[in-house]
Amino acid sequence: MARGERWGEPELREAKRAIGRRLLEAARQRVTSTDILLHLMVLFVVPLLLAGLTFLSNSISLLPFVIYPPLASGTYTLFANPESIYAEPRRFVGGMTLGAFSGWVALKIATALWYTVPPGEMEVHAGATALAVALTTLTTWALKLEVPVAFSAALLALVAGTNLTYVIAIGLSSSLVAGVYLVWHDRIYEQRGQFLYRTVTSDDRVLIPVRDRLADAETGQFGALLAAAHEAGTVVLYRASPRQELPAPQFELEPTMVPVPGAEGEDPRTPTPDIAAVNQVRTAIEDTVDVPCEVAIEPGEPDDPEGIRAAAAALNCDLIVTSHEGALADPTDYLVGIFSGDIDAIAFHAAEEATSWSRILVLVRGPGKTSRAMIDFATRIATAPERVSVAHTIEERERRREAETMLAELVDSFDSSIETRVARGPVGRFLEHNARYYDVVFVGSSTDRSVASRILSPPTFQHLTEVEADIALVHRG
Repeated sequence: MARGERWGEPELREAKRAIGRRLLEAARQRVTSTDILLHLMVLFVVPLLLAGLTFLSNSISLLPFVIYPPLASGTYTLFANPESIYAEPRRFVGGMTLGAFSGWVALKIATALWYTVPPGEMEVHAGATALAVALTTLTTWALKLEVPVAFSAALLALVAGTNLTYVIAIGLSSSLVAGVYLVWHDRIYEQRGQFLYRTVTSDDRVLIPVRDRLADAETGQFGALLAAAHEAGTVVLYRASPRQELPAPQFELEPTMVPVPGAEGEDPRTPTPDIAAVNQVRTAIEDTVDVPCEVAIEPGEPDDPEGIRAAAAALNCDLIVTSHEGALADPTDYLVGIFSGDIDAIAFHAAEEATSWSRILVLVRGPGKTSRAMIDFATRIATAPERVSVAHTIEERERRREAETMLAELVDSFDSSIETRVARGPVGRFLEHNARYYDVVFVGSSTDRSVASRILSPPTFQHLTEVEADIALVHRG
């Protein structure tokens, strides 16, 4: 738009949509841990659920108000800590109902043997309290339904009266809460990776730039395994050629020699250097991985990252897997350019020739989309998913519990059995002692961190100079 021109309605609408997308992305970025998700669920779901029960109790006389203190406590336990042994619907409903029943039995015995509570008075006999607690302990322990809120339900039964209404109300209301919890647990909590990290399961069209046939043959097999993990996975081998004679931006090639337009005087059946380089990588992939392999060649510079990113977008690819050249601690301009785009990318550095990877280490700095992406990629290429280890290093001993919780939350949303490790000390020392036991190490590129953060805490990839394993440097777009 020229200077001085006024924006029209289409431009304003597009600007508003862009601002909205950025605000939504910023909000989603802040919700990148299970802990925050659970707090949000407690903040919104629990009050609404209890408000609904209160409305129901005001409509019918079956639900006395005294059910709400234990019900609120138990509901919080369910939603705030779903991994707890007490966050089981069976234990929640059964324990609360047994507690209420035990309190009712204790009240019936106490009123028959010791005293009668005058109507309207909040008086509880000490013996009834002891009996209610003892019966609750015995019944919940015998039926393996121990839950702390059962004791609250038992004691409140002593002031609810000898009518069975209280016990029935506890059973019905706790069952309703448990039903809502089951739906939330299965539909939201167990699928939280999609909400927290925008899961990378869409990365099924993998673009592999062919720049050096030897290095890219190993990188191609790595990328092919990532694509092959999905039923609709496809590898796209891309070659930017400085040969100006190529008239078309894209060709579909056979694995061997094919007739393609060439320079004047060339045999049209003779593979050009570009075709030969692509076919060598394609043959290496098809010999080891069962995945469809497409080819695209267009005029351009092989080391132009902007051209590669543009090709990935044009070819509908959502992941770029390229070779990592040069020093691991000092990324080249080419790699910086690849990682500056909004398409997921992996820079693969091969320490030795390999066509499969068994033991895989994923180094994570914290919760977030990059960490989850690395774990997802690792489970795709591992010969057995249980051979994946996710590690985090700490400096202070006091942070161990926090780190263990963070790792548990990260891996819990995956179906595979993934090992977690918390090591104390610098990440460089951890890699020096452990990297040689793994075939490949996944590390984040730190492109999602601010400059100040990278200055205060240097990126992990700067510690990879002496690592005796393949390296996969991951960037999330």
